[in-house]
Order: sequence, then C-alpha cells, then structure tokens
Amino acid sequence: MLSIFYILIYSYNFATSFDKNISEMAVTRLKRKAKRNKVKSKVRQETIQRLNTKPVIKSVDVEQIKEEFAKGSKTAKAKKEAKAEKED
Repeated sequence: MLSIFYILIYSYNFATSFDKNISEMAVTRLKRKAKRNKVKSKVRQETIQRLNTKPVIKSVDVEQIKEEFAKGSKTAKAKKEAKAEKED
C-alpha cells in the first residue's frame, strides 16, 4: 500500500514539473521570435529609408565645369601627341 502511495506522489511531482518546463520553454521561444520579428522590421524600415533618400541638390556653376572639361581634354590631347612623337 505504501509503494502505491509513493508512486502516486512521484507521478504527480513529475507531471507538475513537466508542465512547468513546457511553459518556460514556450515563453523563451516566443521571446526569441519576438526579437527576431522586431529586428526584421527595423532592417526593413532602414532599407526603405535608405532607398528613398534623395541627394541634396546644390547650386552648380555649369560654366566652370565646362572649363575644367576643356582643360582636361587639352592635356589629354597633349599626352597623346607626346606619345605619338616618341614612337616615331
């Protein structure tokens, strides 16, 4: 009779500890999933903001840029002529 009593107590303790472990594991899993979801949404929002950014438009002196290109093309022509003379 005493052994049946011990078996009942042991099975009750085992069942209650088993239920506690399951609930703790589920909470841990849900916390991890919630963190993952938050990180995903944060990354998504950052990429959307990055892709939607527009560059700052500054006032540009078009004539100055044309002069710089003209100077650059003259030096390039001079270098090509110098190479041609060396080869001859």
